[in-house]
Amino acid sequence: MSRIDDSLTDLELIDLPALRLDEGEYERPETESVHTDLVQSGVGLEKDIGIITPTLHSGFLDYYALAAMFQDMSSLTLTFIVTPNTSVRDRYEQLRNGMQYSTERWPLATVKANKELSYRTEHVHSSDAPPGVIFTRFSTRLPNDEISSEIRTVLYDDAVKFEEERWEQFQSWQDRNDIPSVVYLIRDPLGPVYQRVKDDLDVVWAWTPTGIQSTLGDQQSSVDDDVPSVLETTNRERQFLKQKASGQTHRIHACTEGDVVEAFADLWSAFEELEDAADDIDEHDLYVAVGVAKRAINGFTRLLSSLEYSDNYRSKHGKATTLSGRVSQLEHIMDGLSGDAAAGRTPVEHVHHALSELRDTLTDTESQKWKRGAVLTAIQKVTDENEDLIIVLPDEPARQALQADLRIKLTDFYSEARSHVHLHTPQSLPNADPADYLLLYGPPKYDHRWLLRAPHAPDIGVLAYDHELGLLHSQVRDLNREMEHSTPDMSEAGLQTQILNTISAPAPLPENQENTASTTSSPTDPGQYDGVSIDIPDPDTEDNTQATPFDDYQYLTKHRRLIRLEPSVLLW
Repeated sequence: MSRIDDSLTDLELIDLPALRLDEGEYERPETESVHTDLVQSGVGLEKDIGIITPTLHSGFLDYYALAAMFQDMSSLTLTFIVTPNTSVRDRYEQLRNGMQYSTERWPLATVKANKELSYRTEHVHSSDAPPGVIFTRFSTRLPNDEISSEIRTVLYDDAVKFEEERWEQFQSWQDRNDIPSVVYLIRDPLGPVYQRVKDDLDVVWAWTPTGIQSTLGDQQSSVDDDVPSVLETTNRERQFLKQKASGQTHRIHACTEGDVVEAFADLWSAFEELEDAADDIDEHDLYVAVGVAKRAINGFTRLLSSLEYSDNYRSKHGKATTLSGRVSQLEHIMDGLSGDAAAGRTPVEHVHHALSELRDTLTDTESQKWKRGAVLTAIQKVTDENEDLIIVLPDEPARQALQADLRIKLTDFYSEARSHVHLHTPQSLPNADPADYLLLYGPPKYDHRWLLRAPHAPDIGVLAYDHELGLLHSQVRDLNREMEHSTPDMSEAGLQTQILNTISAPAPLPENQENTASTTSSPTDPGQYDGVSIDIPDPDTEDNTQATPFDDYQYLTKHRRLIRLEPSVLLW
């Protein structure tokens, strides 16, 4: 972080007047005033700012752009927005407030593939007037250097697709054009963007439940629920913030018994044998076998639908390999082993046999004592209770497979439940509406660990087999540690504290509590920070199950539905 800056005394924060859209008044959640002030501070002081968003969604970049433009009224502050959220672009086009604060005076342009600009709006008097805001949803669409030399600030949403080459291009462009200020909007504190910039940022802001609560408490009374607002963002984000402030319950929905669980245990044992053999023999073909086996295990572990529908929809996806295809891949590798690698044939055979047994068990079993059964149980519960459930699947083929499974195999069941169940992927979840429960397919993939921070429900469940518990522990530990380190320490002297005090940012922690390691009681308990608190059982103990809100239901194969057990004692 930067040292104390004397120029901060000259910083002036500008209050924007009321803005309107075609459908009503532009209203923002109360926490957005802090973000806006941070943007203006970055522009006015030419500093780089990081904002870890509490709702996984950077929905107000159009407003930040106006705040940046009007921070210095003596000249035009050209702002460049990089985000996949096209509603930001569309909403800026609609902004109205007479002639002084409208898109008719400060035009909007997007970046074409040839790095030239395409104007979405024009100045009321001159079609040659320069833009006030440039928008792109692709990190590779950067303006040419002639245009970029006029840009004073960049609003960079880390939800934009990340690739190492793209990032290097962006960094090179930024350095070449000497961009004075970049504000990074971070939904994934463990992600590649934040991990690359965090040590170079002048200010990092992360919310805590205490900070959110104090902000909502200070300003909630001034909110008029009858005033029209930007409904697709404001109302939803307010509810997310309330849930963050009041606290969420995270729990594991463990699958610990049944034929599928036993097949996984045999497979995992065989895989560990193969890993050891590959390390001992040190042959390329065996390492390839390990990789294929690992991808197959991961795929079966994340399976929530019947296998036939998973294979069907993955086969239609250009970049996806079916789970049955993974088993065949391993068999092909096994048959082709030769030379020194042939010494590892037996462990490969054991893994292939175990994968085949798991595949057959998933295909033939009438038991629902695996993740699919847990999903059906949750669906029936929320249907009976007239509640809503979000189910997050790893990708679009998996979402389509579960939807088809429910529609075709359980037609009556799904017909009754469909209005209560919302199937999402990591790509669609940030735009999803709140629900009573959210169920994750398992410990998220490496690039999707931010899913554990989802604010969409007061009750967050993670489906897990025993062999996934160690991974989940590691993910929660890393996330909590990063949120603790990123939460500003207001007692620490320096530019960050100076700026936060200037904008009257709320205290992140309760009075007289410093953000030290002692405030976190365990790696899976975030203490006062915006992390994840979850009790992860020891898979080696005799009873490693946990209570869930759906424990009073049991799937009956004969009736092809779930019934509530009697006597019923609801856990939620």
